[in-house]
Amino acid sequence: MCGLFRPPTIRRSWSREPNSPPPSIAFSTVSSERGRAVKLSLVSGKLTLSVTNPDSGSATEELEVEYDADALDIGFNSRYLLDITAQLEGEKAELKLSDPGSPTLLRDQDTTGALYVLMPMRV
Repeated sequence: MCGLFRPPTIRRSWSREPNSPPPSIAFSTVSSERGRAVKLSLVSGKLTLSVTNPDSGSATEELEVEYDADALDIGFNSRYLLDITAQLEGEKAELKLSDPGSPTLLRDQDTTGALYVLMPMRV
């Protein structure tokens, strides 16, 4: 895709140790009203999600993604991000990013039914 948006494709599946919670559980546990931001750091082929909370500690998760544009760091309200990703049903999600201050578009790559807009926040 050309233009301002850089679309990484994020697979919703990941390999983890048995009985280990998925990233969404770790992030919702660590995030709270005081520390509700989740930082997404994108580099070629990799997405790093990180949350830091002064009361609960921190969590980091790395996911393999299809992304080959310039490195990008962007923050979101973790509750909003979790609410949107809970609605996605396919194996892949597409995020359309421009820069850390612009809205991000999210959609399920396998279906065309819904398009979500997520406003970034400073992290």
